[in-house]
Amino acid sequence: MSEIDKMPRDYSYIGENIRAIREKIAEAQTSSPYKDDVTLLLATKYASAEEINAAAEYGVRDIGENRVQQLLEKYDALD
Repeated sequence: MSEIDKMPRDYSYIGENIRAIREKIAEAQTSSPYKDDVTLLLATKYASAEEINAAAEYGVRDIGENRVQQLLEKYDALD
């Protein structure tokens, strides 16, 4: 493993994306009769366990994986 691989990754882009999505949800909820029925679901098809944990740090709690095998590979590394 190289020194670059050992360096901590910056996942701030995940927080920025989550914030932007939450803003769009809030805007849409102002005119929706279903405003209380909206849930932000993180689809993790290509996300690493580290990226999923970073999203959890930004408050995302509802997470869906595309395949059971991929979930099992990541499960032990999730916080």
